[in-house]
Amino acid sequence: MTNGLTDQHKESLKAQVWKYRKRFEALKLPLMVQTAVTFELFPRLIEFVTMYYSTRRPEELGAFHWIIDAKGTMQSPNEWEDWWSQMIMPFLQTRSFREAYKHLPISDYTFLKRFEIEVDEFIRNMASWKEGDPLPLDLKLILSESFTFSSSSLGLELLDILTNGTRRALMGNLQKPGWIRIPELMIHRKGTSYVSVHALQDVPPQVLPYTRVLNAYGRGGRPMLPASLKNKKF
Repeated sequence: MTNGLTDQHKESLKAQVWKYRKRFEALKLPLMVQTAVTFELFPRLIEFVTMYYSTRRPEELGAFHWIIDAKGTMQSPNEWEDWWSQMIMPFLQTRSFREAYKHLPISDYTFLKRFEIEVDEFIRNMASWKEGDPLPLDLKLILSESFTFSSSSLGLELLDILTNGTRRALMGNLQKPGWIRIPELMIHRKGTSYVSVHALQDVPPQVLPYTRVLNAYGRGGRPMLPASLKNKKF
């Protein structure tokens, strides 16, 4: 967080960044792990959602509504929720400049245009963007326009059931008939599991005790392209 600070940055900005770094360093280790995984989840979620709906219901891309499963409340989020909700937007914006979101050239991104930003000199210096690429997205607008914490939501409860079922399957506490159809709700990615494994340190290649379940979560998912576009060349 502080590695890129220089004397050219304002003192007020440097003080703010150091404040957020110290808050992060004070978090308990499980919350640090959850932070790292959350920061990996959001870019993937935005990329997959925009590609998936652009070929099916492109009007869905005209608005993003975020409902976060809360431990605290929107009026009084807990320390971790407050920290990451403040940091996720600048992190994602910087990352999107460095690694642009994938686009499907045969898709309809008309409704996403309201989130596009013009490329200025700053972005040209920061990003890998080049002429002809899709315009970068305004992550602040995408994330902050409708962003709430909630401890009670039917959608969140359904997701909690699916997530808990997957966790129990990986731990060996749920038999195959209880989880085998969960992957059918996920977007298929060829040659990889729908459940990503993340390590916060270098580890040698190994056979994980839940490899069989991970492999099963790489089959039967929803295709990224609808049947009408499956054989179309682009």
